Amino acid sequence: MRIRPWKNAAARGAELKAGLEALATRHDVIGDVREERLMCAIELVSDRAQAWSQRFKQPTGIAYELTQWLRALEYVLWFIACTALVPVLGYLVATLVFGTVLAWRLGYCGWRWFSICPGASFAIVLVFRSGLQIRTPVNIWL
Repeated sequence: MRIRPWKNAAARGAELKAGLEALATRHDVIGDVREERLMCAIELVSDRAQAWSQRFKQPTGIAYELTQWLRALEYVLWFIACTALVPVLGYLVATLVFGTVLAWRLGYCGWRWFSICPGASFAIVLVFRSGLQIRTPVNIWL
């Protein structure tokens, strides 16, 4: 007889969650219990009331949301800039420059990082061009 845990995972997960919720009623350090089939999680807190109120202090205004979208859009622009440099500098050089400049932008400064980033960028070029044999149109990617 083979064990097929996926067949009754939802039922066993609900039992596990009920047991953890019972534990949460007895112990104040358990703030929240969450469950998805057999994967359960508990939140450990020092003060249950304070932990619950902290959830609602997250910024949710439209200005905050727009700021987050613009922050993500910055990296799209970095990628477009790299793509625009490929026909001018070539795929290898553009990847070396892009990898190093992007690492600097993310805060990895110093000689150690400026020596690691070109090596990592070169490895990326080797993997994509040689290992995966990704070919791009010659008139776009020189």
